[in-house]
Amino acid sequence: MRTLLINGARLAVEEAGSGPAVLCLHAGVADRRMWQPQWEWLSRHFRVVRYDQRGFGESPLPPGPFSLPRDALGVLDSLGIERATLIGCSMGGSSALHIAASHPERVERLVLIGSGLYGYEPRVPEPPLLAEADRALEAKDFERLLEIEEAVWVVGPDRARREVDPEFLALCRAMNSTALAYVGIQAESLERATTDVAALPEMAIPALVVVGTLDVPAILDTARYLVGCLPAARLEEIAGAAHLPSLERPGEFNAILANWLGVPAPHA
Repeated sequence: MRTLLINGARLAVEEAGSGPAVLCLHAGVADRRMWQPQWEWLSRHFRVVRYDQRGFGESPLPPGPFSLPRDALGVLDSLGIERATLIGCSMGGSSALHIAASHPERVERLVLIGSGLYGYEPRVPEPPLLAEADRALEAKDFERLLEIEEAVWVVGPDRARREVDPEFLALCRAMNSTALAYVGIQAESLERATTDVAALPEMAIPALVVVGTLDVPAILDTARYLVGCLPAARLEEIAGAAHLPSLERPGEFNAILANWLGVPAPHA
């Protein structure tokens, strides 16, 4: 791991392998560790980069306005990478889509896992628990906040915690906990009012859209919307997984990704 100064933030960055570049952008309830099940395998075929986005993992959150997509481009620039396949989960997927919309020449392919989309309003209501999460954050009840985020994003709305692998739960709790260190710092995303919806039909970049079948309805709706709008998109659903299918069901996810990238699957 090394630290890169990108747009005023010190980002913890790792890279491995050689060949065509792949940049991994983690979810908002995770950090770069979520890519561990893909890391060694992908590095046999690609130059793979992962990093903790500002305010996550080992990357502190400085005060002031920021842009996560701009940070991602800054990482690529610092490493001398002109073009890459972007693999983004949730928040990371939103950044990947924004880069593809604004700088398509930098993007070889897109892998969007439980992705968000700047400017899109899902056609289904969000889980009621998320409103309670806002109240817990305001009250600085961080234990309750972690419980709610775990219930919504890690376990999923349609199963019990006891049905989920304890080691997976523990890693997710550890990753999500690190962001709490930066509660209260005045930092606001420049993409708050951004929309990429209108750009989708013109986005000819090949896109693999992946969701867990146990994810929240809003994410499932967004995935289907993306596939309906993107000209070169394919949808894959992973049964028995919630918002982080690449981490929760790495065997199924890696097989799908290997087929799409045209490389041997792990242990194949």
